[in-house]
Amino acid sequence: MKAVAFLRACIFIFAVMLPGVLHAEPRMKLGAIISLTGDTANAGFACKNGIEMALDDLSEAQHNQLAVVVEDDSNIPRNTVSAFNKLLARDRIDAVITYFSNPAKALAPIAEAKQVTMIAIASDPEVVQGRKRAFNLWVTPEEEVRTLLAEARCRGYKKIARVVSTQAGVLAYKRVFDKVNRGLLEVVVDEEFSLEVKDFRSFISRLKSYPGLDAVFANVYFGQIGLFARQARELGLHLPLFAIEVFEEPEEVKSSGGALVGQWYVQADDPDGAFLERYRARFPQASLFTAANCYDAVMLAAESLKNGYSPQDWHKYLTSLQGFRGSMGVYSATGDNRFSLPAAVKVVTASGFRRLNSNERNCVDNGTDNP
Repeated sequence: MKAVAFLRACIFIFAVMLPGVLHAEPRMKLGAIISLTGDTANAGFACKNGIEMALDDLSEAQHNQLAVVVEDDSNIPRNTVSAFNKLLARDRIDAVITYFSNPAKALAPIAEAKQVTMIAIASDPEVVQGRKRAFNLWVTPEEEVRTLLAEARCRGYKKIARVVSTQAGVLAYKRVFDKVNRGLLEVVVDEEFSLEVKDFRSFISRLKSYPGLDAVFANVYFGQIGLFARQARELGLHLPLFAIEVFEEPEEVKSSGGALVGQWYVQADDPDGAFLERYRARFPQASLFTAANCYDAVMLAAESLKNGYSPQDWHKYLTSLQGFRGSMGVYSATGDNRFSLPAAVKVVTASGFRRLNSNERNCVDNGTDNP
């Protein structure tokens, strides 16, 4: 598996660097450090797919100005830092895309010190706090938690159990949840698990002893959530499960043995219809997770060059962004190195993942659309 992923990455690197070989040295070299191996490889390949689509959509002139070089970090922060140093020494990159909160938090201070602009496909606001050149191109935890609480209230939840992994992005959701919740949902049971834990049966058995629970906020990480759902069903815990993002992974649904089917979650809203149609036609079996974000990251780099910004000033373009029309719709900078991206409520189905519309959610008419 790792050998195949490495070969694909090498082929991709050659393909995206080819214009720089045939033509003049590109003005901007963009590194992309993503997970092509490990538990998050499917998501990493979705990002790579989005980058490929963006490069294909560039004009010849833009292609001559922008090159992308990909490195695999397996979603391991020390690998991210090593890959960045390699890209900086070997390829002399001007900017970098990182993936997931833990790697982004590890790299952010290093990239800032090297004056390399970084776009992180990450949730944790600590990635960008106090920095000039680090940006989160992902829907904010505040937006996702507000959407989550509204949906939970629509479903009549009052008492919940919460289980989370000690991963930076997941813990960011927990912090924001505690800030925004203000007693709307009573968290009766609250537990954290390290990323290495794969057996949740003791915790699940304990949940069964709590009367009156309406649902479980199950925000354990990739490589864990499918196992958690399957173990819950095997032990006879039939409470609804809900989460932020982690349900949207085909391998997790598969490892759950179907236990995740029918469960709801909050995710970044779907990309626009044209992008979605093109992506599904080109990568019919691939994950969509972050594909549009990675597509837009490349397009934002190309657009900044088109507007006369130097690679060293990309952060100035991103800071001043207004009304950018990308694959994720129209959005702007929010003044804190993040962007006005929307969230949506989705459900796991036997054939994939589906966005719920407002009529299905039944939130507007009963006055509970916003917490």
